[in-house]
Amino acid sequence: MKRIALVLAALTLFTGCAMLQPDQTVVLSPRITELDHDSFAILPFVDERSGRKDNFGFNVSDVVTDAFETAFMKSGHKIVERSHVESILGEMKFSYMGHVDEAQLKEIGKMTNANVVILGMVRDFKKAKYERVKGKMKTTSCTTLSYSVKAVHIETGEVLWKGAITRSSGMKGDMFSPCDCNGVRFADRTSKTLVKKILSRTDAALKTKSEEYDMFPSL
Repeated sequence: MKRIALVLAALTLFTGCAMLQPDQTVVLSPRITELDHDSFAILPFVDERSGRKDNFGFNVSDVVTDAFETAFMKSGHKIVERSHVESILGEMKFSYMGHVDEAQLKEIGKMTNANVVILGMVRDFKKAKYERVKGKMKTTSCTTLSYSVKAVHIETGEVLWKGAITRSSGMKGDMFSPCDCNGVRFADRTSKTLVKKILSRTDAALKTKSEEYDMFPSL
């Protein structure tokens, strides 16, 4: 086992591309147990990538939004249909660029019956790049996705939780199979990882609150 661990560590150093654990953070509001959060409206994620953008053949914002929405929906949470959300934004003549003010929040909540809005921003999304070396295709850079999300309570405007993830797939060189450059599948797996982290943190907070109440049963 030690030998295997050493080999993997050495390969990671030599290849220079993150392969195992994603960089992810989740922060909760201390008031998350006090505010209702059982119905969510997910707004289209904003694409904040700078510089040259890879041509994936699809709209990056749509794919990442859908991947997060799908992963979140599988958890059992009530989510407003995205086409309904987009229709409402159109009716509001709301050009969403990542910021929602208090009046807009209230209007979205009123028209969707949601009590939380989820906002997301794509910070990076790159395809794997390849070059031919001595007749073989070698990976020169890896598929990478980085984005952040936050859940805003409509009634109070408070941020219930914030999450972010950066994940890379594949390794440089030809010792392993090429990087996973299918952006849709990669976005699905990355979103599943982030959603799992968010839900585990929120569930733990709610469980702790419930246990606190259980310590003082009614007489």
